[in-house]
Amino acid sequence: MIYQKIEFEAAKPIWEKGTETVMNRSLLFCAQLPGTKNAVLRIAGHTSYRIFLNGAFIWLGPARAGQGFYRVDEIPLGAYLTKETNLLTVISTGYNCSSYYTFNEPSFLCAEVVADGCVLCATGVDGWEAYGYDNRLRKTQRYTFQRTFSEVYDFCNIPGAVYSPDGHVKVEVASVAERNWIARGISPSVFEWEYAEGIVESGAVVRMPWDENAHVQTIVREAGITMSGYPMDELEYRSVMEANRLILTKNDDTARMLPVSVKAGEYVMAKMQGNRSGLISLELSCLEDTELFLTFDEILSDGKINYVRGCSNVVVYHLKGGEHYSLLTAEPYTYQYLNVTVPKGNIQIQQIGMVRIGFNRREIRCALNERADDTIARIYHAAIESFCQNTFDVYMDCASRERAGWLCDSFFTSRVERLLSGESRVEHNFLANFVMATEFPYLPKGAIPMCYPADHDNGNYIPNWMMWYALELKEYWERTGDRAFVEDAKDLVYGVLEFLRGFENPDGLLERLEGWVFVEWSKSNSFVQDINYPSNMLYCMFKQTVGELYGDKSLLGEAEALRLTIREKSRYGLFFCDNSVYGDDGIARLSGECTESCQYYAFFTGVASAEEDPELWRTLVEDFGPERKETGKWKEIYLANAFVGNYLRLELLSKAGYHDKLEENIRGYFDYMAIRTDTLWEHDSVKASCNHGFASHVLVWLNVLGYLKN
Repeated sequence: MIYQKIEFEAAKPIWEKGTETVMNRSLLFCAQLPGTKNAVLRIAGHTSYRIFLNGAFIWLGPARAGQGFYRVDEIPLGAYLTKETNLLTVISTGYNCSSYYTFNEPSFLCAEVVADGCVLCATGVDGWEAYGYDNRLRKTQRYTFQRTFSEVYDFCNIPGAVYSPDGHVKVEVASVAERNWIARGISPSVFEWEYAEGIVESGAVVRMPWDENAHVQTIVREAGITMSGYPMDELEYRSVMEANRLILTKNDDTARMLPVSVKAGEYVMAKMQGNRSGLISLELSCLEDTELFLTFDEILSDGKINYVRGCSNVVVYHLKGGEHYSLLTAEPYTYQYLNVTVPKGNIQIQQIGMVRIGFNRREIRCALNERADDTIARIYHAAIESFCQNTFDVYMDCASRERAGWLCDSFFTSRVERLLSGESRVEHNFLANFVMATEFPYLPKGAIPMCYPADHDNGNYIPNWMMWYALELKEYWERTGDRAFVEDAKDLVYGVLEFLRGFENPDGLLERLEGWVFVEWSKSNSFVQDINYPSNMLYCMFKQTVGELYGDKSLLGEAEALRLTIREKSRYGLFFCDNSVYGDDGIARLSGECTESCQYYAFFTGVASAEEDPELWRTLVEDFGPERKETGKWKEIYLANAFVGNYLRLELLSKAGYHDKLEENIRGYFDYMAIRTDTLWEHDSVKASCNHGFASHVLVWLNVLGYLKN
């Protein structure tokens, strides 16, 4: 079954009248509840919400679904209803902004509390009140192209309590169109608090004058022009540009514990136990009106926090003196290091940390056994962290820059979910989101998004990635036996096939693919036209897989014919060449460019084999791998990167039973990552995310090597 329908007993979806399509509008909804053990909150919304009971955080939602559908959270409240009268608060933000994180859809909240068969309160009916949450500034810059808006708060000049309606202005609400409600489909979340190890650095801060010629980020400069968002001249606050004015000078790097005082012209740097993802939390007392900057990153770059290393990692608070604050960001972020900078004011910080957001760790059934040494233990722990932090409602690529559900990444992460939990519930949601959608706006007919749920209003897609859907679907079927799901996905899969057939040449090869033709993060991406052989190798495997999924004998015949054609046309001496390019005479000739990843694609997809290509296989096993940068062997063959070349290599070694070489490569590829961040990376360097979900697949290989126990 693709999804389970849900119906609210009484609640209707509502929002502030006239603002359901306003970007980055935040509202505070609240209800008074009696103390009762059997109360359950049923809630859905778009785009995000945090739930508090008597001021204490209990939930972040919603879980994402395919376009037109909304998952319903069902949250038992009995343990939190400790008073005679209890305040239930929901702070919701409607982004109305195109992103890879959520849909650009009108805002709403639909919620009811039910106990012993009675509806205690229901939006659009009775018991809920709504207030403008103007403490969060609306016209702020984009956080990244892939996500929505940066967080800026004013608790100094704009009255209003942090998590209660006190001081906020009541707003008029209106019912909005009914939605398609479906079950959450995955286990209830468990939100855990983790605190910083302590303060590792402190120093002075000076605010420089405003520089009108200063660099402006693309996401700020292009907002409202080439991407949705507020134009720069409309911004109420320019987070990164203001942070850039602050010059920090380290005075002391003596580690010390909290609490700590930070007054005007000072900053402190806190460190977590490793890379962590969740809602950033601060517990502090504000001694006078204070301007507070939180800047953070996964690593230190030349000893400093580079808060624009792929993201706009700046959260700003204006705080009123004489108040105590329990601050919690609205959105999850990833950091290992965090600067608390006070250009103006005076605070005492009692605690720094986060509410961890991710996979329910209580469902993990695998542990490391006694065979593991320190290196394997580090890699194991980093892989567990990478999986949990990037697996929440869907499989995500990274928990920071995007929080997007990418195909291909999911092929690898899905294996980890099954290994660790014995279930494929997140995978079901992930795959089902694609199937339940009736259309993918802006994409050609038959094409499916490279990541989803997401907006692709620029029309971009990765033709390679849509083929991975079928590859994962086959493994999902093998894992779960859910044949009904496979049949429900048939139209989607054959739609992809028909779309790709439009690029076949007379030889049956895909040529001049459109969109973002992606092989991997390496030199391989320079050779994707006119006829890219890694793409065609994947197409061969795709046809083979679809033929096996649906008993399509003609497609199996096409796959074998394509395999032989690729072998004939792409061979370049010992290696497979990456592409052929058409000349002025209209003839396609091999470019002569060969990459390491192309060879791995050949063996992974079955185009090549150890039996048919023994010398190439021996060369790849013995001469390639993590040490090749040092040995300098085969310099003419461009190096692979972490994703997906190195992973295909490790998978090939695993399937071939080369366990000693597999373990040696695992140690070489991953230990330096685990040492530095306690997570595993998108690349083999720190140029991008240092916390990527697919990277947790190393756990599958550690299991093959006998390092895990149930």
